Amino acid sequence: MKITLDFIRLRHVTKTYPKTKETEEVTALDNISLRIPEGHLAAVVGESGSGKTTLLNLLGGLDRPDSGAVIVNGEDLAELGERELVRFRASRVGFVIQTYYLLPALTAWENVELAMEPNRVPSSERRERARELLKSVGLESRLNHLPGQLSGGEQQRVAIARALANRPILLLADEPTGNLDKKNRYAVLELFLRLARENKITMVVVTHDSRVSERCDLEYSLKNGKLRPTNRTSKKLAEMQAEASRSRDMAAANAQPLARPEPVPDGYESCDREEPTKGDIMP
Repeated sequence: MKITLDFIRLRHVTKTYPKTKETEEVTALDNISLRIPEGHLAAVVGESGSGKTTLLNLLGGLDRPDSGAVIVNGEDLAELGERELVRFRASRVGFVIQTYYLLPALTAWENVELAMEPNRVPSSERRERARELLKSVGLESRLNHLPGQLSGGEQQRVAIARALANRPILLLADEPTGNLDKKNRYAVLELFLRLARENKITMVVVTHDSRVSERCDLEYSLKNGKLRPTNRTSKKLAEMQAEASRSRDMAAANAQPLARPEPVPDGYESCDREEPTKGDIMP
């Protein structure tokens, strides 16, 4: 299967928050560049205030850079209008954040269903898709429970199902296991990673937990507005780039037309003419 190496591509992106009465000017992202291949899981590791959430906001079309390009699946989000960004967020991106934001008066089933209404998914399809998603996260027996009747780990599972409801091509997670105890943290993380891989979704998760990032395909560190890949990630991206170059070279070679035979010069007989039969030989 052909993989798009630049499914996510950031080129020289800068985002600064201006000075206010209470705060100094803050450069959250300082001329950063990033590439994430299609279908891969990438972790961005950094301390609180390092710019991780700003990065997710740019990737999800929730904010715009001061300069640079934010390209997702071939679209430069910085060039889209507000209506186009709304459609992009609603149909192509799933968000999972530390606070679940489930509506307390709706059941788990209804919370997942509700995410599909802006995309005008038919009611019967919404109902069935929500049920299947909740089943996939192990909550088939909790469909009709209200959020207050669910544990923290179960509420986060509902939030994951909701993020997948519109079949996104990109999943963005901001400290998705930060509010969970150790037991539930890694169970939910494994579930998260499994669902992303099974559905071939490109995922970016920001975290301060190195044990979370180690489970992802690619790792980046973000500090003082500067983004850097780990050695493991640099090596993997270089290998993927080399493999893509070899594939392109092979495809180009296979596309070359076969050489046409040289014409036979006048005065020469073709070497593949028929041999004379016995009856043709002169006595």
